[in-house]
Amino acid sequence: MNPVILTRKPDKRTGKIYKSLYFRTLTLPCLNEYHNMFYKNKVKIIPENLDKLLTPIGLAYWIMDDGSITTYKQTVLHTRSFCKKEVLFIMEILKKNFSLETRIEEKKKDQWVIYIPVKQKVKLKDIVGPYIHESMLYKIR
Repeated sequence: MNPVILTRKPDKRTGKIYKSLYFRTLTLPCLNEYHNMFYKNKVKIIPENLDKLLTPIGLAYWIMDDGSITTYKQTVLHTRSFCKKEVLFIMEILKKNFSLETRIEEKKKDQWVIYIPVKQKVKLKDIVGPYIHESMLYKIR
């Protein structure tokens, strides 16, 4: 299946034109187990065994998908769909599994994100760098 590149309208704030790359995959029954871990009644959740599931490769994919970088070079994990308790749980796992110090910030009412500070960048690069596609490396620089 060939990827499709979409050109979007210029951003109203910056005037830049951004491109999106997307593709579709098959639905495979062997992945149902993971879907069932992360969704209850069609709502995304954080499974209690996330500490067993989250590997360096998984964190790398998470950063490439739902990560960004601030103007101050902090890596951000967008966790806005989760409640504060769940986000704090994720932060505990990042500490436990990777010794990453993080902080939480409420972006909008009840919409929380996780910041990985600049002082953690060397550690973060060591953990996920080998798994990050070169086009996404800016998110951990």
